[in-house]
Amino acid sequence: MITSRSNDKIKRYRSLLSKPEEGLVCLEGQRLVADSIDAGARLLSIYISPKAHAIEETGSILLRAEESGAEVIEVSEDVLQYMCDTEHPRGIVAVASWNSAVGIDLEKPAVALDGVQDPGNVGTIIRSAAAFGYGAVLLGGETAKAYSPKVARASMGSIYRLDILHLKNLAGSLQGLKDCGCKVYGLDMDGDPVDAIVLTMPYCLVVGSEGAGLSNGVRAVLDGLVSIPMKGGVESLNAAVASSIAMWAISKRVQQG
Repeated sequence: MITSRSNDKIKRYRSLLSKPEEGLVCLEGQRLVADSIDAGARLLSIYISPKAHAIEETGSILLRAEESGAEVIEVSEDVLQYMCDTEHPRGIVAVASWNSAVGIDLEKPAVALDGVQDPGNVGTIIRSAAAFGYGAVLLGGETAKAYSPKVARASMGSIYRLDILHLKNLAGSLQGLKDCGCKVYGLDMDGDPVDAIVLTMPYCLVVGSEGAGLSNGVRAVLDGLVSIPMKGGVESLNAAVASSIAMWAISKRVQQG
């Protein structure tokens, strides 16, 4: 059992938390680890404290982790708490592999994020996209990375349920989708009410950054704008809330092309 905070494996985990590396993602907490395994995550290492052994679900998680070839590392409770970014990991943290997709399937709708920087928003949007039947999430510009621990946590394993691509030139990639017959719509307060339109597959919904909204380059390639009708003088909604509502509303009215 590791009882020292200066152990190399502990320092390596802490380094991944502060400086995430592409291809690796830190998962903290029993539920997130279990949900990620269910979604297809391959664990590389899993850290277990004595507290975790008292929880019934731990046995199943350990078995599946060992089946995937993960290294099981026993640590003291003090060390586990020191390692973690979350307050209540319930005795389990893990490092899993994660890779960006190489393409997307246009048989399902996609959502693109144009500079959404808050990792909690990005993770929540990914989770909602998986829940509402979307097949891909395109992360453009300064959007938070999918392998960020906070994005992974907010997505509750959904970073493994969808095709996710990090794109340097989101506008160019959206134009490429259009060239393949995909319609591209931006979420904007000046758009047509989302509950009064019917989109045809394939389509991609683009969500702008929390402060600046859609960038000019992305606006230039859009086929149209959609909005969420609001009452009571509310100026705007949180990016994750707005995109989740829009994805749900559109998915209820979409037609096959």
